[in-house]
Amino acid sequence: MPKNQNKICVVIPLFNKSAYIARAMNSVLNQSYQNFELIVVDDGSTDNSADIAGSIKDGRIRVIKKANAGVSSARNCGIQEATSDLVAFLDADDAYKPDFLKRIIRMSRQYPDAGGYAANYEILSKGKKIKTAVRGLRNELTIIDINNYFRMATHGSPIWSSAVAIRKRVFDETGAFPVAIKLGEDLDTWIRVLFMYPIILDSAVGATYFQDAEARACQTNPLPEKLVFFDTLDRLMKQYPVPKKTQDEIREFKNFFIQNYAIWQIKYAFSAEGRKAFLNMRTQIFWLNRSKWIALSFVPMRLLEKVVVRRDGKIRVLHVIHTLRLGGAESNVYNLARFHDLSKTEPHVAYASGGPFEEKLRGKGVRLFKYADNPTKVLSLVSIGIILKLASYIRKNRIQVVHTHNFNAHVWGSLAAKLAGAKIVEHVHDPRYEPASMFEAAGLPVTHQFKHAGFFGRLSDVILVLTRSNREFVLKNRLKKEENVRLLLNGVPLENYSNGVVHPTSGKKTVFTAMRLSSEKNAAFILSIAEKTQGEDVIFKIAGDGPQKQSIEEEIARRGLGSKIELLGFRPDVSGILKKSDIFILPTLRELHSLTMLEAMSHGVPVLVSKGAGCNDDFISEGTNGFLLDPHDAGKWAEKISYLLEHRDEAKRIGEAGRKLVESQCDIRQTVKKIEAIYQELIRKLDR
Repeated sequence: MPKNQNKICVVIPLFNKSAYIARAMNSVLNQSYQNFELIVVDDGSTDNSADIAGSIKDGRIRVIKKANAGVSSARNCGIQEATSDLVAFLDADDAYKPDFLKRIIRMSRQYPDAGGYAANYEILSKGKKIKTAVRGLRNELTIIDINNYFRMATHGSPIWSSAVAIRKRVFDETGAFPVAIKLGEDLDTWIRVLFMYPIILDSAVGATYFQDAEARACQTNPLPEKLVFFDTLDRLMKQYPVPKKTQDEIREFKNFFIQNYAIWQIKYAFSAEGRKAFLNMRTQIFWLNRSKWIALSFVPMRLLEKVVVRRDGKIRVLHVIHTLRLGGAESNVYNLARFHDLSKTEPHVAYASGGPFEEKLRGKGVRLFKYADNPTKVLSLVSIGIILKLASYIRKNRIQVVHTHNFNAHVWGSLAAKLAGAKIVEHVHDPRYEPASMFEAAGLPVTHQFKHAGFFGRLSDVILVLTRSNREFVLKNRLKKEENVRLLLNGVPLENYSNGVVHPTSGKKTVFTAMRLSSEKNAAFILSIAEKTQGEDVIFKIAGDGPQKQSIEEEIARRGLGSKIELLGFRPDVSGILKKSDIFILPTLRELHSLTMLEAMSHGVPVLVSKGAGCNDDFISEGTNGFLLDPHDAGKWAEKISYLLEHRDEAKRIGEAGRKLVESQCDIRQTVKKIEAIYQELIRKLDR
């Protein structure tokens, strides 16, 4: 008997599924058949998915990390690494039933010459079973080949990527998963296998498809006009003899996908394109649906939206921001889009320039719209084009709420929303609603672009502010009624954070900060704090970049602080640095509600922040969950740092209190729920 004949390999492609990967892996470990290997291929996740996978200890598990290249590439990597001939697949947000592998092995022994083995599966939404996917099976086992697959697939796919196993040697003949396409890559693969080998289907349910999991491609991406597996079918039909009946079934199989594409076009304001697709479709089994949707394609969109488009109950929201580079507003957009309830909200993000958050959002399945190639000043002729592009996107995608996130984005987004008839939520992440006296008191230049903020604020339906002073400014200047100005603190995801700071076991004590190296952030002041802090075993680490970087580097050298201060530049791994930090400081002159401060507190790191900046005085209780200090008195900062480094129990108490505060008031999931409630409120007004 060949080595590993009875062994089966399970491959899980993984990308940003931290909420689900443990469930998927445990469903494999809990199988009644235990002779398996489990290969998890992390396809460049940007969350902590790979860490969770690596924390599950079992000698049969291998976690392989690779650069992001898509689900097909990840599956192919797993196939290549498999040591057994039989390779099963499981998506990271689905799960096996306990006897799945046992039934696969049983079929492989009963039909050793088949190319693969599949099981029926159930579809769950919000914890409730919707249906069994493949119904009407008369026998326990069904042999699927090209003569019956396409007829079955027009009513529901009998072969699914989380309930199938293919022999590794079959991939050597047919080719593995195609990496060049993002939708239908699994269908393309099953079709190539079926033209050469049968696949055996077990009527018993072997896996669970969780329909409401985040970032499912089928939920977040529209069906493309051209499906690559159509070309694969055409090529194989020329290569192999296909009976006339099967040719007809293949035509209807194609029609099934053309129909889905056409319906999507009509629903989302591309009625002419959808109608054209239907008119070019020659069908015998979808003629009634074809006729219905051709008729609906002539219905005015505003009426059609009420009759058809809103049946899914989702609110379509467009988040508008200037760039997707590293920054506070950008982090907020990413967190909001990431934690939207996808059963209620369909998030879109519009931006002018990419950055790290662009790929992160794309990985989450969020629909992106790039309205300009580069950051643009609001006072330019380019703004007219941007506004018209945004208005067109809002109309075509039936956006109901435009949620803006910085001043330039609000100018463009609010005007576009007014043109397209959408509601406007203005989220204030900058000092547009701070009085000029605040800038003068801090010794900062007045930002003149905000002088028209009041006009654009009056266009908003709801203004979300982070500080009490911002709210008072808006009300004092009568920009909005009191009920339309909401005070809402920032939120951060808590699942990535530790239950208490993990201090370094050796080496220097770390004082950490993350900020833009600029005058309003008071970055150069940290040099004075470091200079006055006693002890050779203390190092200050500063993450960030900005206009003062060169002058700060020169000043560090001039003062001989090279051994005491480390400039880290922009760092995407701030959370990892915080886990190894003893104290977090943020002596800024201007701040609203720092996300990095919240991250530090979530890790149980004691925080020292500026008194009088943003909402610090309201949020931080002096000496209870943090410390409020004068951002001009370096001696006081150095004194407090030395005290906390010497009194570890006190630092731990402060850090723990800060962590509990963030858990109770700044959980991003609760923040998103509050914002989604505002969307619902606005949509009810839109419908009246």
